[in-house]
Amino acid sequence: MNPIITLEQLPSLELDLQAELDRMTEGVRMSLPRVRVEHSPSGKHKLFLDLGPRLEDENDVQEPLKGNKLSGIVIAHQHIRAIFEEGATAPLCAAVDGHPTVDNPQAGSCASCSLSGFGSHCKPKVRLLVLAPTEKGELALWVFPLSPTSIKQWNRYVQRLARSKVPYVAVNTRFELKDIQRPPYRYAEVVMTAERLITKFELEQVKEARSVFDDVLGTVVKDDYSDPGDATGEGKS
Repeated sequence: MNPIITLEQLPSLELDLQAELDRMTEGVRMSLPRVRVEHSPSGKHKLFLDLGPRLEDENDVQEPLKGNKLSGIVIAHQHIRAIFEEGATAPLCAAVDGHPTVDNPQAGSCASCSLSGFGSHCKPKVRLLVLAPTEKGELALWVFPLSPTSIKQWNRYVQRLARSKVPYVAVNTRFELKDIQRPPYRYAEVVMTAERLITKFELEQVKEARSVFDDVLGTVVKDDYSDPGDATGEGKS
């Protein structure tokens, strides 16, 4: 960080900080914080929030989630796929819900693509948009890309909700980590539990948050494939 900039002195400028921030970021597509899983060969997996780099720290700011748990409202989900060449920041090919999002896709759809089969380099994920409380108690939007091994847990959860005729947007969902050992691999799967029905206030927040869904999750980006498990053996068995 530049030693000339002392953030503690910012309030002395007597600016309307929120108004200035809103004006500064108008028209700029802001990236949302992302929930990530750190897989450990010892079984001590971690669930944390990746806030991205800040002025005072060029490295991504990471905040551990208390108790390795996350409670929030899933307001939307997408099935995504992507192939990234080594060192590339943009995908060679990518799709959202089976429809390509790049100019020159490998095929017209995922269903007709030979690279979308099991074990291929085109890795499937489920990307969740979660409305969850911050440490200050405010509701904020977080992106949670689930790895292939956690997709089956998500599908089971959705099936349970559907059998009870309860949409996921109507409940507060708890996300936790489950240790999986399949030699030579050891990794975590994300499991979901419905905690309670949401309140009317939360429902209004959900409706407002859904208005940014298309803007935030219209494409596949490198951050969707930046979890530690994306570069390890996790999910291969």
